[in-house]
Amino acid sequence: MPTPKLFIEKILDGAGIYGLSLDDTAVSRLETYYDILSEYNLRTNLVSKGDMRRFPEYHILDSLKIVSCQDMSGISRMMDFGSGAGLPGIPLAVAFPHIETYLVESRKKRCEFLSAAIERMSLSNAHVLQSRAESLSGEYDRSFELVVTRATVSLEMLFRCTGRFITAAGALVSIKGDDIEKELGDLKNAVDPKLININVSPPKPVNNVRSGHIVTISAR
Repeated sequence: MPTPKLFIEKILDGAGIYGLSLDDTAVSRLETYYDILSEYNLRTNLVSKGDMRRFPEYHILDSLKIVSCQDMSGISRMMDFGSGAGLPGIPLAVAFPHIETYLVESRKKRCEFLSAAIERMSLSNAHVLQSRAESLSGEYDRSFELVVTRATVSLEMLFRCTGRFITAAGALVSIKGDDIEKELGDLKNAVDPKLININVSPPKPVNNVRSGHIVTISAR
């Protein structure tokens, strides 16, 4: 891990490029997040050891780059689909404490980590749902303005698995890499393009943060 000072500088500099201002509480929570992830990673494979050495850029800022393409001001409830180690949900919940964030993850050990991290971080706006998205009850239908994921599944599967959760004006947002043409084609073949809007945007560039695309799917 970079020194604590460098860790903070990298996060604040990158967040600033995305238009985010993180206060001391947010930065402290992200440091705690890294610490507990490091502890759990020794016994549960949450992220690769190489990734831990570049954690600010490869995980935190890679999660926060959504905001350079997505207006978060009108969001009150957000779902992180296939949260895994809490990415992008935890960094976003830290950056936007007014958003009730639901981390959906089916694997028990990962849910145990997420719950422990939330408690240690005193992150009261984050909640863990241990379930596959398709198994969630109807009470969650049409109840999120935003569903986010970090390249968990294809765009077509994202739409099929989580489309029912967003409000009429809501959106599905996926952090993707550079090569997405096939996925876009599969989505357009599976869903009538007249029914959805698909927006593909490059995030603002930040040094050592992957470029790729932010794909947003919403109803027409």
